[in-house]
Amino acid sequence: MSVSDEDVIEGELPKSGVFRVISRHKMLTGIGVLSLVAIAAIGWTQVRPLFAPEYRDIAYQAPSAPKLTAAAGEKIYRIDPTQSQARYEVEETFAGSDPRRTTGTTHGIAGDFALNLSNPQNSRVGRIVVDLEQLHSDDSLRDARLRSAYLESYSFPLAVLSDAQMTGLPPKISEGTQYKFDMQGDLRIKKTTLRPIWAVTAKRNADKLTATATTTIKMSDYKIGPISLAGMLRTGDDVTLTLQMVALDPT
Repeated sequence: MSVSDEDVIEGELPKSGVFRVISRHKMLTGIGVLSLVAIAAIGWTQVRPLFAPEYRDIAYQAPSAPKLTAAAGEKIYRIDPTQSQARYEVEETFAGSDPRRTTGTTHGIAGDFALNLSNPQNSRVGRIVVDLEQLHSDDSLRDARLRSAYLESYSFPLAVLSDAQMTGLPPKISEGTQYKFDMQGDLRIKKTTLRPIWAVTAKRNADKLTATATTTIKMSDYKIGPISLAGMLRTGDDVTLTLQMVALDPT
């Protein structure tokens, strides 16, 4: 292949189809590298706080809650954290995969119940406290992201259920019989307090009270989600909260 005088300008060889392809390939490669660097930088800004000691080093011990004093006709039951847990369930999508249910749990739960055996409708629920820093799932990176960017558990370590009222209790409670009723109370997470309704199933056996309370809230209502991690992991807005409680006679 010959090169004409018009094709040679100031000693520069003409750019044939091959040279143009190579040049374009280098440009696209450069853009791709820059894009990857930008994505990595964005991802690192989200992941870096997760390695801070306050979100990595968690003290797993039971929180404290105010203790109730039995009035006439009442029997106190105190939550045993070793047999109890608080749990969340949320739908999660990773890198465009099919959604799946993700669960996180903690044994950091405390609180009292005052059961009125002669008039169950007058029974009381003490303040129930859950340690959010202790929540853990099958992914430690997700847990740290939840603590640092959404729950801000280093500053707001506790979720508190207070002023709870029970409706639908029977006129009499028989030992060993399971009952279903509703409970509504102030649930405070971070700086937000709302009053969700919990569906409760409970049973009493002498000195032991077992109860499971479940409700569904929107994370956006509490300004704790939905969760996103580097654009790869995302959750839905609805989260199911469950309190599985075993309460014992503290005397």
